[in-house]
Amino acid sequence: MEETSYPDKWKILIAVQLAIFMCTFEISVVNLALPVIQDIFDAPLSRVKWVAVIYSATVALCLPITAYLGRRYGTVKVYRLGQILFSVATVGCGFAQSLEALFVLRFLSGIGASFLLALNRVVAVGSFPSSQHGMALGVSGSTFALGIVSGLAAGGALIELVSWQSVFFVNILFAIPMIILSWLTLRKRTLGIEQEKDLLFDGKGFILTVAALGAIIYAITHTVDLFTSPEFSSILIIAFSVVLIVLWLRHEFGDGHSFLNLHILKSYPLPYNFLNTVFVRFSIGSLNFIVPFYLQTCLALSPFRASVVLCSGAVATGICGPMAGKWIDRFGPMVLLRAGLVLICTGCVCYTLLPSGGGVQSSHIPAISIVVLAQIFIGAGSVCFSGAFMFSSMRSVSKKLWGSISSLQSVVMMAGSAIGASVAADLVGTWASGPELDQTTNYKGFGVLFLLLAVMLGVLALYSFTYKKQPYDAASADADKVKLGGYE
Repeated sequence: MEETSYPDKWKILIAVQLAIFMCTFEISVVNLALPVIQDIFDAPLSRVKWVAVIYSATVALCLPITAYLGRRYGTVKVYRLGQILFSVATVGCGFAQSLEALFVLRFLSGIGASFLLALNRVVAVGSFPSSQHGMALGVSGSTFALGIVSGLAAGGALIELVSWQSVFFVNILFAIPMIILSWLTLRKRTLGIEQEKDLLFDGKGFILTVAALGAIIYAITHTVDLFTSPEFSSILIIAFSVVLIVLWLRHEFGDGHSFLNLHILKSYPLPYNFLNTVFVRFSIGSLNFIVPFYLQTCLALSPFRASVVLCSGAVATGICGPMAGKWIDRFGPMVLLRAGLVLICTGCVCYTLLPSGGGVQSSHIPAISIVVLAQIFIGAGSVCFSGAFMFSSMRSVSKKLWGSISSLQSVVMMAGSAIGASVAADLVGTWASGPELDQTTNYKGFGVLFLLLAVMLGVLALYSFTYKKQPYDAASADADKVKLGGYE
């Protein structure tokens, strides 16, 4: 593996951080604005949830083709195109006058975000020598947290003092310098990642991948409905989805080239890494969607006060980000992975202590304290877990497969977030004693959701301590010589 380190690597890293900042800023600020959007458009929770779900689902469905485009036409070219598309669509969301228009613009924004989320780590890591890969990923983790903090703090103030549209218009302040800096530093660079001009496009795999991922999201998000109002048509669609998913997996894990390159998951330690990521992102996606509703409807906090409470998790992520990168370089990823799972599980356990019945209004201070503590645990745990995952995964394969690994990881993250948000909305809506979310609702669904997440993360954390195999360890392996499953 040839080492690559550019003289202006820090400028490239800044351009990448601006893109990460914009993506995380939008995700956090939109989740915070959802209760306000629900009130303005007078829509039920089952409809408003699609503002978040459409974005995440679109990113997940578009990410598979991003890896191919990056390998075929050049990582840098595709990445820069994504910056422009994401910026235009995101600012355009502020002009939406209806939920339908907002759905369309969020769909377009998701397409642009798929380019950035799939390739930002590849561009960042590809600009530094291997001895600084942990640092580059750690900085990206801190920027991720900074975007969330800024989205929550600034977003809460903008929503309360100006309007919900202003949280989209403000992105222009970051988009312009990002695009200019990328043009100056990346327009003639390849980062040592060669184009594969003869790479074949797996049309059948593309169709099956998009259909299967859509089927997964549909089947899981509609499972809750089967327990309350089962319909024969829904059962048939879910059964068809299962068949489609089986066909897709048979194609992807077959011999030879496939669209999503899932065959690389046959090689250790990738199966273990991605299985953990599925459940972690489902849990975090559920919490990111539903906790703002708990704070603004159940506790009757203003958007700004709710944002201050939620900032605690992002602050913890920002503090732990650089340290996590150094710890990974020193101790290896398994220690950080275990620590991350334990911390996230602890945060979910804290959420189970929240009041979800009629006594919520009389428990403001204790409830807020619990949310702050839970956010700190989850914020610190998520940066430890994600850093360990990316380090062991990307250092376990050759450089030309980094795009596929990064894209696949982002697919799992966004699909998990979309499914988690939808399931959270369905659980809270199904077990609420009132038809609308307000201060009088008995939120039984909150307790059910938090308990489900705590149990699920607890199982993962316990299994991590019994897992005998050790993922790639920087202290005992040479990344330049690692070959998994014959894929170099």
